[in-house]
Amino acid sequence: MDLEEGLRLAQQGVEKQKKIVVITFDDGFRDFYDSAFLVLKQYGHTATVFLPTVFLGDERQSFNNKACLTWREVRELRAAGIRFGSHTASHPVLYKQSWLQIKNELATSKESLEQALGEKITGFAYPYAFPQHDRQFVEPFQVLLQQLGYQSCATTVIGRVQAGDNPFCLKRLPVNDDDDQALLLAKLNGAYDWLAYPQSWFKQARHRLGFAFRRGADMHPMAQV
Repeated sequence: MDLEEGLRLAQQGVEKQKKIVVITFDDGFRDFYDSAFLVLKQYGHTATVFLPTVFLGDERQSFNNKACLTWREVRELRAAGIRFGSHTASHPVLYKQSWLQIKNELATSKESLEQALGEKITGFAYPYAFPQHDRQFVEPFQVLLQQLGYQSCATTVIGRVQAGDNPFCLKRLPVNDDDDQALLLAKLNGAYDWLAYPQSWFKQARHRLGFAFRRGADMHPMAQV
């Protein structure tokens, strides 16, 4: 199902009776329309697709040398039940941006999607690695998301979402071309969750050793909202 529906059911405790699987796609590439959507439709499933809106247009554009969806295709997919969320406007490394730039990325993409689809956009997916160990960034970032009207943030942190988890720091399981049926089922049953620990350790070590970007005298975001 899509992220919005999955979170709603999780908050109601439905996952205690049955397993909920939320399917998400980042970047809004054309192959979602040509390939993934056809499979989802065949099996009666839906998903949430997070879009960097600068790369959407009435004419075909590309991002990272891959063709992106057009606005016509986005509207067609929404009419067929696919949900959409923001993936910023231009897909920058947010951790290296000023708070004013971050606010503009979040607000501009949300506004573009809402104008195109005629509905509120509440989901966001963080581009690139989520800096989970920098509380001085993560906490005000989550406040900024809330102030702009977002209700959730999907991250690159590995794992499965449990009832009561912070909706602005949602874990996800990566899926790629190397996954066969057995590996996919193993991931869904929790066999991949252990990778969250080395991922967390590595990110924490980088942060403590000073490899992470330092904001220095950058202004606190709430002073600019």
